Amino acid sequence: SRRPDADERAAMMDALADLRASFADRAEDAAALLEPGESPVASDVPAPELAAWTIVASAVLNLFEATNPR
Repeated sequence: SRRPDADERAAMMDALADLRASFADRAEDAAALLEPGESPVASDVPAPELAAWTIVASAVLNLFEATNPR
């Protein structure tokens, strides 16, 4: 319901970089994260990249601001 400020954007980008590095070394964990669900996994995006973005998106969508608009 609002745009992130500069500090929040930096924190998200730092988290994304850390997650990319982590999943790059553990591709099997990335694949396991992406397996559940009803939608097919995008085949044109590497699993470690998609897994990193999945966690960042989940964190953003679980923020109070995302679930309780003003």
